[in-house]
Amino acid sequence: EADAPGALALALCHLYQDIAELDEARRLAEQAGDPFVLATVLNNLGVALSHEGDSDRALVVFMESYRVRADMGDVSRMALSLNNVAWTLFEAGNVSQARDYATQALGLARDVGDRRHIHAAADSLGCIALAGGHFDDARALFKEALIHAQEIANAAAARITLYGLAAVAGATGERL
Repeated sequence: EADAPGALALALCHLYQDIAELDEARRLAEQAGDPFVLATVLNNLGVALSHEGDSDRALVVFMESYRVRADMGDVSRMALSLNNVAWTLFEAGNVSQARDYATQALGLARDVGDRRHIHAAADSLGCIALAGGHFDDARALFKEALIHAQEIANAAAARITLYGLAAVAGATGERL
């Protein structure tokens, strides 16, 4: 019975992307006392807030998720939280901080060999490099991301990364 609030919180955070419902899922996750559930709910809440344009609150929530995951020693998902911080900062125009957080995320993902999060962080850094006109860096990061997307057989992630490589090619006049 002690797991019921946690199970309900996870179900809510996967079914709904409404902020109020995710706030309720957060309350239930806190009540359950399960850090994995809480970190998952916080991450989904951060994504929803970011999509709604509330980047300030999204950043706070992503950092909460990071702290919970750090307390658990979940390095792989710490990388996920930091990459979400990076992407939110990037979308808000804070490129320097975004680069710092994405670099940290990539380092953590590489440390534990998590290909999914290596892909995500390398792709984020590629986008940041591309936006800054650092085409060689962007190309190298997108190629690294693509390798990992292919290794985990994630066709959707590979397609996203190929768009990045195509953008580099378009900006530099290269052929793919």
